Amino acid sequence: MTYFYINSSFCRLLCLLQFAVLISACSVNNLEDWPQDLPKVERFVAAYDADPVNQQSQELGVYLYWVTAFYQGNIAYPTGWNDVERIILEETGDKEDEDFSEKLLDVGISIASEWSKDNPIRKIDNRMLSMWASILQIALADEKHRQAVDLIAEDIDALFSGDVDAANLNDAHYESQLGLELFGGF
Repeated sequence: MTYFYINSSFCRLLCLLQFAVLISACSVNNLEDWPQDLPKVERFVAAYDADPVNQQSQELGVYLYWVTAFYQGNIAYPTGWNDVERIILEETGDKEDEDFSEKLLDVGISIASEWSKDNPIRKIDNRMLSMWASILQIALADEKHRQAVDLIAEDIDALFSGDVDAANLNDAHYESQLGLELFGGF
């Protein structure tokens, strides 16, 4: 018989993290307290309501907690979409370009609406989230951020419609489509 030894400190940390998520999820249930620096909560409630499969495995408060974590960051991922958006708009001076700002906002809403779902249900996972953030940073340095945002938006639409498999949205795809060297062979 095999026994697993679990460090008691690890157990306490795990319990504390679960408790923090639950408390945060409860606080997000009060929709009047929705953070002002996020898109309107109604957009995310509508996305949640549109997915009865996710509703069976995830409560609205938990879903909205993950939406806020996407935008504001959390303990595991301290950089949120608000930070990414701000950096892109400040570094490029594109704050004044309403079309581009709106496109970036819409991409964020699309990603957050899907990524915030329960893990087995969602089509956008942490790998994609991390990859897209890296692509946007690298594209910014090469002044290809607009093309990157357009391509990511197209790929999200294709993913949602079933025209592309998530596994095909990888480094090689973005390197070839954007002419970037993403991770230098890592």
